[in-house]
Amino acid sequence: MPAAVGGTITTKMSDLLERVTPFRAAFARRQASETVELPGAFVVRDPDFSRSQEHNQLIVHASDADPAALPELAAQGLGPRRQHRITVLDEVLGERATPVLAAADYDRDTELILARETAGCALPEPAAHPAELAELRAAVFRQQLDWGLDEDLARQLTERRTARLRGAEKVSFLATRAPDGEIFRAVGGRPGHSRAATRDPHTALGPHGTHWPGHAPHRVDNRHLIQALSLRQPPRDFRGQPPRPAVLTQGPAVPPGIG
Repeated sequence: MPAAVGGTITTKMSDLLERVTPFRAAFARRQASETVELPGAFVVRDPDFSRSQEHNQLIVHASDADPAALPELAAQGLGPRRQHRITVLDEVLGERATPVLAAADYDRDTELILARETAGCALPEPAAHPAELAELRAAVFRQQLDWGLDEDLARQLTERRTARLRGAEKVSFLATRAPDGEIFRAVGGRPGHSRAATRDPHTALGPHGTHWPGHAPHRVDNRHLIQALSLRQPPRDFRGQPPRPAVLTQGPAVPPGIG
């Protein structure tokens, strides 16, 4: 029975990934100010948020892309940057690309996608609820400054949420609140935020685990998808083998606030 259950979970994860991957690529395209089409990949750019890796990166959507060609594609599409970011959406290709890009001075992070059934689930306390972007600004900006970022970078990483509003037909931001109504982040008991692109209100998935605070849940049907934007440790398996798109960056290390 355990093997059968595990097989079912793995199958669900595989089916989910087949829907999630095109959604993630489409979301990135729609929120981008500029896109550059390249073989098996595309570049997203946004001059208003030039220091945001999320909005200035190479995204590889094809499973048969040539890993050796990716650094040149990134340079071609992004131009001179302090650090180039490449996101490989196919897990198998990400594994193949890792040693090739490591030789080109890229470091690997992993985006871990978590999923669970949410139909009929009771909300945990404190529950996350929709919040207006205007309400989040001060809390997000404080959090960026707490990470030691300069004010210009903190401003860009705060205001880039306006670009996410273009990513889907309906985009909502979620936040938990302290008893006094202040936007609140449970990790460490400090004020903070969470950010989301969703269809409907939904719950958080519990402890942040090994990834940095500040993650992006996406709602697809009745499941939660969370992409951890800046993992610095290998993630533990969650309900079988979760899909793990690879994120590879070249250049100096950056603070956790830069995603």
